[in-house]
Amino acid sequence: MFVQVITANASSWNSWLEGLRLFSLYGLSLSLFMVPAGVSAGLLLIWVWFLVLLLHRPQPLLPRHLLVWLMLAFALYVLLQPLLQPLLPRVASADLASGWAAAFSWSQLVVVVPIAYALRGDEQLVLRLLLLALIGLVLGTLWRLDWALFLGDAEAFFDSRPGFGFPALAYALYAGTALIGLLVLRRRCWYRTDGRRRWWALALWFMALVMLAEAVVLTQARGSWLGLILVALLGLGLWLRGPWRYDGRIPPMHLLVVAAAILLLIGLNASKIGERLHEEQAVAEQLLRGETPADQITSLTLRWHAQRFGLELWRERPWFGWGAGTSYPLMLASVAARAVENETDGFYAAALAEGELMEAIRGGMQTAVDERLAAAAEGIWHFEDGVLKHLHNSYLELLTQLGLVGFGLWMLIAMLMVWTVYDGVRGGRLSRDLGLFLVLSLVYLAVWSLFNFRMVHQDFRGYWALLAGAALSMSLYRRDGMTGEGVRG
Repeated sequence: MFVQVITANASSWNSWLEGLRLFSLYGLSLSLFMVPAGVSAGLLLIWVWFLVLLLHRPQPLLPRHLLVWLMLAFALYVLLQPLLQPLLPRVASADLASGWAAAFSWSQLVVVVPIAYALRGDEQLVLRLLLLALIGLVLGTLWRLDWALFLGDAEAFFDSRPGFGFPALAYALYAGTALIGLLVLRRRCWYRTDGRRRWWALALWFMALVMLAEAVVLTQARGSWLGLILVALLGLGLWLRGPWRYDGRIPPMHLLVVAAAILLLIGLNASKIGERLHEEQAVAEQLLRGETPADQITSLTLRWHAQRFGLELWRERPWFGWGAGTSYPLMLASVAARAVENETDGFYAAALAEGELMEAIRGGMQTAVDERLAAAAEGIWHFEDGVLKHLHNSYLELLTQLGLVGFGLWMLIAMLMVWTVYDGVRGGRLSRDLGLFLVLSLVYLAVWSLFNFRMVHQDFRGYWALLAGAALSMSLYRRDGMTGEGVRG
């Protein structure tokens, strides 16, 4: 009788854990691009599930996968980094408490680990979660679309660079990834398991593809366009490689489908794409000649000067960086110092009238940077938007905030993530189409990261958790066939 009670309690406990696992994953995926509070709740519940599961195990879990150890090492380094900073002058807002708060934001990227264990290497579960994320993205886009502007003045709407609830560049990342998934996993959408075509699903697939492709064009995010072009070329080469390898030729229908899709998208948006690509051509030519003055403010010049400033920051403290969350306070302090030095200049007089800079000067932040940083801050201030909020380059942010140590750990994680997916596909442990989607999405993220920085925001954590968690989970659970190293409730 006593044994039966214990067995019943254990079964009830395991059922509760299993329900929590699935509820967290489904809730996170559906709310990922639609309800920010749902993302926070989903990630928190995943951590609760993981910690409860670890405490419930009779023996402690020691992960054997290198990627898990690297993720844990990255989180530990980031959390301890404020203590490793040399005793050099620091900006006023980057004290130890705020440094640890920013470090905690970085360390939350390790949520990939519990997500990977929760997925258990289950391809069908991953595909269901990706579908839910796609549904949430489509519904969120329609929900946040400015219908009044769109219906009242379509031209103004097209010129507004809508981000549908996100910054335009961030939305381009998420919608671009969804486009990759729709194209790479298209056969799973079109056909049933018995091979029969699902015409209703094909119609929905086409509408989602057109809507998201148009939305990416509307963001006018040139870096995202470049990333998608490179990924498209890579994916196209891998797609055509199969027929060429086995048949010695490429079926004409394949080429016709690809050409028609590309021409249709370009044809519908030719004027907008052309305007966006050529609007700063003269500025680009000036930059290449080194002739752009600091007071010539465009999107391109701001990013150009931000890269130069980031490199100067990194050169001053290359190994451990300036600390988590310090890039923006350093930019603010450096622009303030530059403005104080040149207060008689009309351009910097306008900067001094900007409220955020005046507050920084009153707080004495300009005294925390040297002359080199003040000189390097030339051109990273906009008279309407103020000082740039980040360096518009994730790799530079890693270098300036976390130094070569943090940058090296993260790049090793990223490269191993791609390798584990490739190795899984090559070894037959992972479906080729799902593996190709994961690899192309990670490559797209790598290119996108050259032009923007979003790593410490909650929406990116959810995106990264689902994408990288799926890649890691397939390696954790399928390394030795079907199960590998697993944690089960």
